[in-house]
Amino acid sequence: MPPATLAVSTAGSSRSIFADDPSVHTFSVHSRNWDAARGIESTAIELGVVDDARMLETLTSRLPPLLDRLNPALAFYLAGCDVAADDALGD
Repeated sequence: MPPATLAVSTAGSSRSIFADDPSVHTFSVHSRNWDAARGIESTAIELGVVDDARMLETLTSRLPPLLDRLNPALAFYLAGCDVAADDALGD
């Protein structure tokens, strides 16, 4: 069951929780990488300043092949922050 996060920061806490569990893949798309933590099964994509088109292109190109490979029975979507380029919480 892969948790997925779309946020200004990385999914560090999700990755930390599941870092040693090969049955869990974390997929994170974020503005910048705030930590070096990696899990056994994880994808961390750093985009820098991002707009809707770039975010959607990244999701449509990277997530379907991952889901095809993993064939998860269950997936969680965790939305932390707005990924808009003009988000005041962003970089």
